[in-house]
Amino acid sequence: MKFKKPDSPLHERWGIGARSLFFFLIILFGCFETAHASLIGPSVQLAGLGGSDDHSSLSFDGTNYVLAWDTTSIGSSSLDIYAKVVNSSGAEIISLFPVNSGTNDQSFPSISSSGAGTGLAVYQSYNGTDLDIVGNLVTYSTTSTPAFTVGAPFIIAGGSGNQQYPSAAFDGTNFAVTYVDGGTAVKAIIVSKTGTPGTPVTLGTVTFNATPPSVLPQIAFSNSTIGRYLVVWEDFSSSADVSGNIYGNTLTTAG
Repeated sequence: MKFKKPDSPLHERWGIGARSLFFFLIILFGCFETAHASLIGPSVQLAGLGGSDDHSSLSFDGTNYVLAWDTTSIGSSSLDIYAKVVNSSGAEIISLFPVNSGTNDQSFPSISSSGAGTGLAVYQSYNGTDLDIVGNLVTYSTTSTPAFTVGAPFIIAGGSGNQQYPSAAFDGTNFAVTYVDGGTAVKAIIVSKTGTPGTPVTLGTVTFNATPPSVLPQIAFSNSTIGRYLVVWEDFSSSADVSGNIYGNTLTTAG
């Protein structure tokens, strides 16, 4: 009969240490593997009409991307809002089309998809006296004969003073649009899928040195379970704070 020589305490400690090191390396290299990202290809030009193409916004409709931006390069000295649709590789599906090319300036667009081929484009528009937040419902088809339809512009936020720098998101039923009101407050408003605005709510005040467009609020929706939007913006905590801080507030789907 053979007897196994008992392991020494040193051998036992070595076995535990080796196993620990083995699992540590698996976790370490596993983390590196899952964090890996790679470029699919070179960058592509999506808008470049010979003039000033600026302030782009992007949304995904489940299949394709819809892109909006402001431009002065379509035979006009004023800023206009244009959009186009590209696929997941960046290839053009629907060439550029006007969302609003009116006489006065329209700028700082934000576009939010509400599903395949539908969405809301919002932007600031000069009315001859000050700036309003204006929206257009957009529908488009990417079938064998691509086409688009842009609804009539409608005011989302107006009144005295400037309403500026909108950002839009969709919650599965309605849109929410956040913006800077009068340079002193960040507000948000629910807009129905058919283009009917609700009543704005104030999310926070803008103080001290926070002169638009530095505020630039942004909005994003969580999911139907959480049911909330988050809005973030820049503000300054004191007159001596010249660097700025990021603030935020939540908004329910009811406004």
